[in-house]
Amino acid sequence: MIVNIGANYLTRIGGHDVTLRAAIGNITNRRYWMFQYSDYIAPGDPRMVSVNAKIDF
Repeated sequence: MIVNIGANYLTRIGGHDVTLRAAIGNITNRRYWMFQYSDYIAPGDPRMVSVNAKIDF
């Protein structure tokens, strides 16, 4: 089983709505195969961390 987690935080900065996001994909760093076509497989993604921000003007 592949486990992903994430969180969002909403706030206002300088009168603008701001959304901060953080996520971790494949938190256990498990190795697995992805089936992309009926005759093609590829290794799954390793653990990945992402952080981003969205500002509404």
